[in-house]
Amino acid sequence: MLGLNLDYPLLLSTIIEHAAANFADTPIVSCSRGETVRTDYRTAAARARRLGSSLRSLGVETGGFVGSLAWNTHRHFELFYGASGIGAVLHTANPRLPPDQIIYTINFTGYRTLFIDADTILLAEQLAPRLEHIDHFVVMTSREDIPATKLPNVLCYEDSD
Repeated sequence: MLGLNLDYPLLLSTIIEHAAANFADTPIVSCSRGETVRTDYRTAAARARRLGSSLRSLGVETGGFVGSLAWNTHRHFELFYGASGIGAVLHTANPRLPPDQIIYTINFTGYRTLFIDADTILLAEQLAPRLEHIDHFVVMTSREDIPATKLPNVLCYEDSD
């Protein structure tokens, strides 16, 4: 969608690129599992682009969907821009909803990759037998912080290079 006074598409991914170009060193501060995480727009944009490339390698196409069952962290922030940067749609499933509602929305949307937090692994394990389309569970943490899980096809977010 081109704006009337713009020479580029009006996309969500344009926002992070603008921030990286004009406010590169501006801090982004979030809290994850009780730890304060600091980054900046330059780093977040680079990580979002790298994640977009990883999504492509998982078979996510322009117009396709990915999902998240996660809290608001720096990695979730990157996922918003990584997915939109390749023209995909991010469906954020609310971990606070009853399990039947989460299952319905994930199955209805039909995406094959679900991003989860270490804190939502137990919930994902509970839901997994009834999720019809999920091929990969991507845990949004470092490899050493991934808890033991019974989920199939678990990938580590930080391996998205």
